[in-house]
Amino acid sequence: MQSFVDAMAPLLRAGPVGVMVAAYLVGSIPFGLMLAKRFAATDVREGGSGNIGATNVARLVGKKLGFVTLGLDALKGAVPVLAVHFLWPVPDEVAQLEAVAGFFSVVGHCFPVWLRFRGGKGVATGIGALLSQRPVVGLIGVACFAVVYALFKRVSLAVLVAAPLVLAAFFWIHEVDATVPVLVGMQGVIIIRHKDNMVRLLKRTELKV
Repeated sequence: MQSFVDAMAPLLRAGPVGVMVAAYLVGSIPFGLMLAKRFAATDVREGGSGNIGATNVARLVGKKLGFVTLGLDALKGAVPVLAVHFLWPVPDEVAQLEAVAGFFSVVGHCFPVWLRFRGGKGVATGIGALLSQRPVVGLIGVACFAVVYALFKRVSLAVLVAAPLVLAAFFWIHEVDATVPVLVGMQGVIIIRHKDNMVRLLKRTELKV
């Protein structure tokens, strides 16, 4: 993690635009695609949901690589946030820029320039960003996800239930501040990326994982 922080330091020190660019670049690293190609000679974009995230990796090449992808994708959200936390020189701006970094890491994962903007759905990256900035809210989100998934065995349903509950938990625990629009935007991107899953859930054709 320290090497990532060191590599991103020049961009982070370049100002808010540098934060956005650095977070986007970290978020855009397609770990799922890279791992599946390296260890299973499989292009996850050509099977299952066509997604590069942990769920599709687990579906196509096994749960072990799926869990590794999950962890690395979560780090993509955590590293930019932590880099801002430790490197940003103006304390009063840290919280808002942490939120911005988390948002752009999710955008990078969902729309990576290297893959013609066809990426994942942002869940693991969003979890990493949220746990790094608002750990209690993040843990509530993870708990909600785990409960729904344990009951129904559908990742998409768990995500769609947990995302709005994350916002509710934030408003319950924290005062409204400048990070709220960014958090709402991040959850919105994640929900929109699950639009096809919503259709399948309504049709009762969504696969269990």
